[in-house]
Amino acid sequence: MSYLFLSPAKINLDFKILGRREDGYHLIKSEMVAVSLFDFLEISISDENILTSSTPLPFDFSTSIFFKVYLELKKRFSLLPFFKIHLKKNIPIGAGLGGGSSNAATFIYAVNQICNLQMDEKEMSDIGKRIGADVPFFFSSGRALAEDIGTQITPLEAKDKDFYTLLFCDLSLLTPQVYRFVNLIEIDHRAKNQLEKFALCAYPAYATTLASWRQLLPGVTMTGSGSCAFIEGQAPFSQYGFQGFHVRSLCRDSGEWYKPPFQDNTI
Repeated sequence: MSYLFLSPAKINLDFKILGRREDGYHLIKSEMVAVSLFDFLEISISDENILTSSTPLPFDFSTSIFFKVYLELKKRFSLLPFFKIHLKKNIPIGAGLGGGSSNAATFIYAVNQICNLQMDEKEMSDIGKRIGADVPFFFSSGRALAEDIGTQITPLEAKDKDFYTLLFCDLSLLTPQVYRFVNLIEIDHRAKNQLEKFALCAYPAYATTLASWRQLLPGVTMTGSGSCAFIEGQAPFSQYGFQGFHVRSLCRDSGEWYKPPFQDNTI
């Protein structure tokens, strides 16, 4: 028997860089919102761990975030079975939309449900912290303030009727590469997303893309470490020849997982 779970994207409504820890990780403050662009995970118990996809992926199970989750769960639950995951990838990789972190959180939740592990949401979130900084956010109600390195989550009142337009490009921006260019002295404290300046240093070609978006859609803001950007409302991106997707904010009830407000959730 297989089980289907939806893995949502997130956007950073703002992004502040507050400092850097001794271990090199940056301290941040960001309001995050889950939105209705989904990857789809079809999960079943199997004779071995295997990852398949309807489109080519740049990783397999052993090099994926799912394997990291599996190892963490196996430390606690020694009799954990193997799993087959079929991933339909709609959230672009390297876009700042938290696709990998969302996949990890969704897999944690899914295994907890399928195997009746009886972990509460704090326990699942704590496992998520060991996987990646954005993972715990997805155990919030869908809107939260992320602080420290992104793992300290303060829930905010979630809304399910805020509309946004996502803008995509063909560039994948690697988060570690963007952070290599962060200089605390050179932070633009007026910027809505203070990572943007350093993303442009790491990927100069991205500056052209961002400028073209803003020329026609003033108010566009980069999300996370890029390359996706967003604007509030339902902007007519297609008439300008841009790649994009209309989304709305999501609410998640405690004990349940994310559900689609729309039927179509593909790019």
